[in-house]
Amino acid sequence: MALLTDGHGFGELALIHKKATRAARCQCIEDTYCAILTRKDFETVIGAGMERRINEKAKLMQKFMITKGITLQTLLRLTYFLREKRYTRRDYVYKEGDISDGIHFIKAGEF
Repeated sequence: MALLTDGHGFGELALIHKKATRAARCQCIEDTYCAILTRKDFETVIGAGMERRINEKAKLMQKFMITKGITLQTLLRLTYFLREKRYTRRDYVYKEGDISDGIHFIKAGEF
C-alpha cells in the first residue's frame, strides 16, 4: 500500500495505455480534496509528454540484466514506482551497515 499525499497523482497509467486496466484502487484515510482531469484533457495537456517519459524509463529498464525476461508491459507498470534521484560527487547513497529499502539503477554517471 502506498500513501499518497499533497502533490501526488494516480490513474494516469490507465489513461496513457488505453487498453490497460486499473492496477490499484484508492481509499481516502481522511477528508481529501482532489483535482480531476478527464481523459481528453489529460491527453491534450500532458499525456504525450508523460507517455514519452514512461517509455524512456521502460527502455532504460530493459538494459539491466535484472529485468531480463520481464515483459515490456510489466516494465511500463514498474516505471510508475521509479523515482529519479540525482547525486553529486562524493554523496553517500549507502554506508556500510545501513539497511537498504530499495534498488538503484544508474541512468548516467559512475557509482
